[in-house]
Amino acid sequence: MSSSLVSGSGDNLILVGGEALYDLVLEGDEELRAHPGGGPFNAARTVARLGERVAYLGRLSTDRFGATLRRMLADDGVLLDAVVDTDDPTTLALAEVEQLERGDDDQRQPHQAGVREVHLVLGQLHRRGRNAVPPTSRT
Repeated sequence: MSSSLVSGSGDNLILVGGEALYDLVLEGDEELRAHPGGGPFNAARTVARLGERVAYLGRLSTDRFGATLRRMLADDGVLLDAVVDTDDPTTLALAEVEQLERGDDDQRQPHQAGVREVHLVLGQLHRRGRNAVPPTSRT
């Protein structure tokens, strides 16, 4: 696997773009746990673990959370040449997991486990103080 987006080998490259964040999940009455995530972040790591050449395109903060996300991507073999560094804080998403009174809790899929999103804030790519992609207008 090459360590750069530019490769003379002619290998195909999968480019995964989007958010990398931390899900803060309230577990029980008082415990809050942070889980690295974001669909594109997870997808890039998974593709790399499957042995494919993949690069991540997204913003990563220079804060402690962002440094951990960057390390996790690199450890899995994801190319980071397309990462946009930012001093903005890493996005945090707050979720609450409700325990349902059913048997076989370990066999349920996440959508069946009573997950309820409370807040979700996603960052955007910026260019010279303006959004890189204009918001979609609704008519």
